Parts: sequence; C-alpha cells; structure tokens
Amino acid sequence: MNYSNEFIDIVLKSKPNNLNNYIGTGNPNAKILIIGKECAVDLRQEFVQYEREIKENLINWKVNIENPSLVIENWNGNSNFINPLFPYKGQKFTIYNDKKKSGKGGTSKTWYYYQKLYNRLRISTQNLPNEIDFH
Repeated sequence: MNYSNEFIDIVLKSKPNNLNNYIGTGNPNAKILIIGKECAVDLRQEFVQYEREIKENLINWKVNIENPSLVIENWNGNSNFINPLFPYKGQKFTIYNDKKKSGKGGTSKTWYYYQKLYNRLRISTQNLPNEIDFH
C-alpha cells in the first residue's frame, strides 16, 4: 500500500496514546469516504478491544507505514490481528446477533449497512462479497 505524503505526515507527527489523534480505519487512498459513528466500546467489558482498536490506532498506522510486509504477514490466518487498514478482515456479510447465536462470524448492524451502501455504489454488481470489504 502506498500512502500519500500528507497521510504519512499526519501519522508520523501525531503523538500516540492521545485520543485526539485517533485517525480511524479504512483505506486512506479510497475514493469513497464514510464518516460514521464511532466505535461503541464499553470499557468495563471490552477494555482489550478499546486498547487494540482505539488507543493503539495511531501506533498501528505507524506499523503499516514503516513495515507493510508485517501487515500482510499477520493478516494471513491470524483472526486476532486487528489492523486499522482493514479491521476484522474476513468478517462475514451478515449481522451478528449474540442473543440468538446467529450470524456467526458476522458484523454489527452499522457495518452491515455500510457494506450494503458500498455494494450499491460499486461499478460492478457481479461477484458481491460474502465478507465485509467496504474499508
């Protein structure tokens, strides 16, 4: 992945562990920008998720820029690896519902609808994904 000089400057000049420096997720070179709701993370129950996805967001972007081969290597077969370029890679295009134990491997309603929107904006409607790929 080639990042723009502007994006690299933002990442490298920002201070880690400052929530005001949260950059977000997805492809910074994308032609479509979805500005959506922030992550709904309950710190009492999901502190590890908060640390990995939000607090370490800038650190993870720096790893992407400085060592892109590590990103690809860790994605291959490692379901615990969360990367801001494509968080939860492999997540199914179905809504996860823990109360009914349905949608195993699925996603939140928000991301499901982002994917639906993205699918409608695609030039080609052939071979729509079975997994979330709107990032």
